[in-house]
Amino acid sequence: MIKQLENPKIEKYFELKKIILSNNFSWFYEPNSTFGEEPGYFNIPYYNHTFLERPELLDLKFPLARSKFTELAASVSLSILEFNKINIRTFLRISANTVHPERFVVRSVPHYDHFYEHANLLIHLTSAGGSTVVEEDEFIPKEDDVIFFQGKHYFNTPVKDRRVILGIVTGK
Repeated sequence: MIKQLENPKIEKYFELKKIILSNNFSWFYEPNSTFGEEPGYFNIPYYNHTFLERPELLDLKFPLARSKFTELAASVSLSILEFNKINIRTFLRISANTVHPERFVVRSVPHYDHFYEHANLLIHLTSAGGSTVVEEDEFIPKEDDVIFFQGKHYFNTPVKDRRVILGIVTGK
């Protein structure tokens, strides 16, 4: 289910990473990580920076750029996909997400990001932990790791440091 990709770590990648991890990057509080509830899982609050807004939130029916760094984030994402010989039709959403550590590991609510065919690309910008679980497949990330997957998934909170990821949703 989870495919680990190679990160070519191009210059633009390090430029984007430096921007996202800087003290001047704008984060916006989201009280819930997803929709719905499930026993034993929690709707974890997080901070988000939207580069490309999900199309279903807009009456326009297409994603809308929301950040001055959208083109850089798309370029970095596309370079990773192309390096790994993965072809996509379009980007549906791009956002940076951060979750603060919890005293104990907390599992987010399992979910699909969209209710139509799509795939997820996660780029881990820190080594905080906070694994991603897709169906029964668990990935424990290190800094600069990249994964690609489809399916119902959730994340576990880190227990030590802040988990920062770049999340990209693609149209297949």
